[in-house]
Amino acid sequence: MPRPRGARPGERSPSARSRRPRTRSPRSRTTKKTVEQELDDLCKDILDILDKYLIGSASTGESKVFYMKMKGDYFRYSAEFKSGPEHGVCAGYAQTAYQAAMDEATTALGSAHQIRLGLALNYAVFYNEVLRNSVEAIKLAKKTLEEGTADLGSLDPVSQQDSRQILQLLQDNLALWNAGGQPGQDGTEVEEM
Repeated sequence: MPRPRGARPGERSPSARSRRPRTRSPRSRTTKKTVEQELDDLCKDILDILDKYLIGSASTGESKVFYMKMKGDYFRYSAEFKSGPEHGVCAGYAQTAYQAAMDEATTALGSAHQIRLGLALNYAVFYNEVLRNSVEAIKLAKKTLEEGTADLGSLDPVSQQDSRQILQLLQDNLALWNAGGQPGQDGTEVEEM
């Protein structure tokens, strides 16, 4: 019988190897902490710039929603690699930022506007991935798909094409979540705009 792909002679199959508990060497734990600290510092720096300089000085609804979405994104990135109470704090800030951006987008941008659709896509992924709440992710994705599709006719052809691509990403995630895709397994290749 041929050995499993990727296995060396005398080695167990990849699936058997994956059942062993993963232990990290002290060096890998140190590297992980260093990388997480660098990521945390970068996220904090970007969030600081967004709060101090960009969100408050945004002159259009479009730019304000874009910066508010970024704020939600960077809190989400922080929540994704943190654990315990820090995870909850970052997730709470991300949810607050995303919701504020959605409120602003509802009044400032059309339902098929690319920035509004990208915000809804990222917010839905946040619900599924960070909060582990696929019900809310599905609800937001469905509502956005319905409203965005109905409003496509109000856009010029180039904007329609951009919006259709985001709507397709929402549809892809929605299909995966409806099929029972577990949080954390939604295929991040379709996650972000």
